[in-house]
Amino acid sequence: MPIPRKLTLSRLETIYKRQDNPSWGSGYVPSILAVRGEAPAISNAYATKSVRFGRLIHLLSEPEQSAFLVAAYHPGLVGLQEQRMLSPEPRCHPLANMPGEVPARFKPFKGVIDVADRLGCLARLPKLKAPVPRMPSIKVDVIFPYIGDLLLAIKDSSGSARCVNWSIKANEAGFKRPIEKSKWNIAEPAENILMRHELERTYYADARIHTHFVASSAFNTHLINNLRLLYRYAQEPLDIGEDERRDMESRFQSCLAAGLPISELLPRLVRQGVDAVHVALTCFYQSIWQRRLRVDLFRPILVDRPLHPEERDVLDVYAKLFREGVACI
Repeated sequence: MPIPRKLTLSRLETIYKRQDNPSWGSGYVPSILAVRGEAPAISNAYATKSVRFGRLIHLLSEPEQSAFLVAAYHPGLVGLQEQRMLSPEPRCHPLANMPGEVPARFKPFKGVIDVADRLGCLARLPKLKAPVPRMPSIKVDVIFPYIGDLLLAIKDSSGSARCVNWSIKANEAGFKRPIEKSKWNIAEPAENILMRHELERTYYADARIHTHFVASSAFNTHLINNLRLLYRYAQEPLDIGEDERRDMESRFQSCLAAGLPISELLPRLVRQGVDAVHVALTCFYQSIWQRRLRVDLFRPILVDRPLHPEERDVLDVYAKLFREGVACI
């Protein structure tokens, strides 16, 4: 039986505690964790290890998982905040506390309450009753915060970081019709769904952060399957020296150029020991993930089939998702 996700003071306090000036490092805690009792009962929640950020990444649906893989493949990704609270009150810019950045160059959030007031939908914000401090007999309405999907921090060639917000659905139609349940399993009419999209877009625009409405159906299926495999190996330690790694990668390049499957090369690469094949495969997949071995990611990567050279760079195909000021739906 699905566990109901009600708007409660306990949940409200948990969200604010986790999202009080959230960091970009290993200490970041999402508003909602991909665990029983928190993740939506109708979703496919998933927590995956990230060596880059030194923590688990909490993803609440298959579309979020697919979008995360594309984001993680970007070498300029220097920060990720999933399930970030859209603060009802004014807050500083997300990058104001990123090491190496100058807080003064970023515009702050004005807050969801301010945005809703401008959009004429203040009365439609989710609320619950909360007692007044030191006057528990008196209760007032408190705005319950909306929760976003993925907030990316991208560092460009100049070395400066910028944010891009991704709101994610399975397909484009999902942004234009009612969904069965919200993240808290509360049914919402169509007009509220559309209001939330505009509210989120405006909320981030106040801080000069562009929101992309990302439909995971736009991602190539072979690409997502490849990235899922590559990402898993990218989190593995590679227990070889730099010279040995370069030698292996040179041989992988020769296979790619000659149209030979990697399976023909593995017997000559493996070292003595039970983990020899795993080491060679880890080196192989990491060299692709780290963009040193450029193969076609839009075709299945199989060790017993010839590799195909890259024809389209993933970062070019989906470049608009990482840009500012480019609409996606």
